[in-house]
Amino acid sequence: MDDKKTTKERIARGAASLFRKQGYAAATLRQIASAIGIKSGSIYYHFDSKQDILFQIMDSTLCELTSIVEEGITKIESPLQKLYAAIDTHIRYHIDNLDYTYAADTEIRSLNEENLKIIIAKRKRYENIFKEIIIEVTTNSTTRIINTKLTTLALLQMCTGLSLWFQKDGELSIQDVIDQYYQFVMSGISDNEK
Repeated sequence: MDDKKTTKERIARGAASLFRKQGYAAATLRQIASAIGIKSGSIYYHFDSKQDILFQIMDSTLCELTSIVEEGITKIESPLQKLYAAIDTHIRYHIDNLDYTYAADTEIRSLNEENLKIIIAKRKRYENIFKEIIIEVTTNSTTRIINTKLTTLALLQMCTGLSLWFQKDGELSIQDVIDQYYQFVMSGISDNEK
């Protein structure tokens, strides 16, 4: 049983890496199999199709990210500290899981209709975590932006876009980015500091 799980995880990991390098449409099952050293027919023992692999990557990424952000903010009372913690967790998760988060963030257009509905619902649930925090922050501070939905989407897009340019050995550390992104958000919604 452990071998099956390990192989399934290896297939998903290899697929996520390939999707990030060349895109979902260009990646083939044969290439995924070759990347992890199995025969392409073996993939069907674990996944029904390439679409199934993509869905599993997106679904597991969103479920895990939602869970760790919710867990990370659950005991924090201050809305400002809660916002900081959510941004911190979101960014760190994206950097630590670049292949998965890149696929989950950019390949939504490649989902079939049924899978798209499921992933959109999970994305909305995740967005709502941030939207509720922003509402808490703006309720308890000097508000500059009234449109919490737009602020939420802008914040998430900014933090998610990191996967396109961030280099671990680059000029900015992850902590630098987290702190500066938090300040960007705060300058738009509040006069308060963390």
